[in-house]
Amino acid sequence: TDALSNAIKTLRETKLGDGLNSYYCVGFSPIKWYLQDEALDNLIGQKGSSISVEIVATFLPRTVIESLLTVLNRCDLGLESLTLEPIAAGEVVVQPGIRKLNIALVDIGAGTSDIAISRDGSIFAYGMVPMAGDEITEKICEEFLLSFDEGERIKRELSVCDIVKFTDILGNQVELFTDEVLRSIDSVIKELSAKIARKIFELNGKAPAAVILIGGGSLMPKLSEYIAGNLELPKE
Repeated sequence: TDALSNAIKTLRETKLGDGLNSYYCVGFSPIKWYLQDEALDNLIGQKGSSISVEIVATFLPRTVIESLLTVLNRCDLGLESLTLEPIAAGEVVVQPGIRKLNIALVDIGAGTSDIAISRDGSIFAYGMVPMAGDEITEKICEEFLLSFDEGERIKRELSVCDIVKFTDILGNQVELFTDEVLRSIDSVIKELSAKIARKIFELNGKAPAAVILIGGGSLMPKLSEYIAGNLELPKE
């Protein structure tokens, strides 16, 4: 509780402080536990005269949270708990046994690419890039005159088919090799990869030892190779 209060105090002292009531804490993760100023992985069963914890707390604009609650209410559903996607994904993918490694987890969804970074036994940083799979879909629609739903279908087929077939908004039936489609949208794939790499550098201060991509957007061909190239990592 004290650590979270300190995080709120820190936020209040920033340029966002005047609008503190416009932000809502959606999650926090312990970075380090201390027993008498000595860092430990776990305090359970330990004895000492003082304990402390270092956390990273994440806040979202209250308007975002209230919009989510509005949708739930319209569906006659209630909210039991709330957290960020990278926090939830990190609990599943980046197990405690590998958090000693400097690993970046990137969850590429539809509207955002969410990032969590581990180091020294904990996930110490979270970040978000406001670009993901939807921009790729929109580029496909723009290049081939497709509706959004049709563009989304084509995008999903790029990772599993050698040839894609579709009908554009003018009624033309088109059949293309997957490589032709990928060449036409290469610029937006490179743009997304560059933004993800920049955010990882910003959060981590350097290239991590490895990057794990999850989420539907991570299946886009060439994206992982471009991210690896931007971070100067082996593509594997």
